[in-house]
Amino acid sequence: MFNQAFKFAAKPAIALIIVVSVQFIYNWTYQIDAKEYYQGKGVIITGASKGIGRELAIQAAQLGAKLVIAARTESKLQETALLCQKYTPHVYAVVADVSKEKDCKQIIDIAAHKLERIDIMILNAAFSYPPSWFTQIDQPGDAFLRVFSVNVLQSVFMVQYGLPYLNKSHGSIIAVSSSASQLGMPQVIPYGTSKHGLNGFFKGLRQEFYLTNTPVSITIIPLPYVHTETALKNWKPIGESHGISADVCAQKMLDAIPYRQSWTYIDWSTYIVGHIYSLFPDSIDFIIRKYLPIMSNIF
Repeated sequence: MFNQAFKFAAKPAIALIIVVSVQFIYNWTYQIDAKEYYQGKGVIITGASKGIGRELAIQAAQLGAKLVIAARTESKLQETALLCQKYTPHVYAVVADVSKEKDCKQIIDIAAHKLERIDIMILNAAFSYPPSWFTQIDQPGDAFLRVFSVNVLQSVFMVQYGLPYLNKSHGSIIAVSSSASQLGMPQVIPYGTSKHGLNGFFKGLRQEFYLTNTPVSITIIPLPYVHTETALKNWKPIGESHGISADVCAQKMLDAIPYRQSWTYIDWSTYIVGHIYSLFPDSIDFIIRKYLPIMSNIF
């Protein structure tokens, strides 16, 4: 029995080790200077009023990028803009609801006018409800529509209007996804499903870009647990004992973007889990079910 299990697991495990080793060697030997890369580039960041989005904006400003930042909450967005203006005068705040097509078009129009070029679109805005069992969600259809309108349609609208400018600059689209897009996560089904949809949209779009010789890169970044205000509120039992801070997350994302890779994993947990799940889905599902009770006092 053990020998059969070992033979079954050996080849996938060896393949995974080889992939991880090649990735490590590539990242170690081929390095791009971030300060030089971002200098003068036109960068759009959605969801920039707090958390990861705010940190991305501040650090991109420090690297010399020209920014258009967008979010729904004007007061918090202006706070981000003021923090960025310590490092660059080229910061333009756009109050927008990215679930609405006209607002996404407005973001692109302002970026094209103010920045004169669009090199990078970081689609960071996201929406989720507090953790809940699916059967306990009031009006689940409405919940799914709300989550999908932000987490998926945002990307559709931003690509629709931003692509002509990204074509000119041979630019990059950064899709901020989640480890929930790699697994079947209970209690966050609307959010996890939307992130699966986000990944599917960009994987298909990437293939179309290749087949049509579109010179725009697409990088999907499945984030791990990050210590944002929303996460710390919704996942109190986890707190800061696991995951990474928003500033470290933003730094790793900005360091990775210049490489124009199809996927970027900013920590080893999402990298390994994402690959192992495709090989041993039943085992990972078992682990998720086993440790879920630890988080039962969320409610």
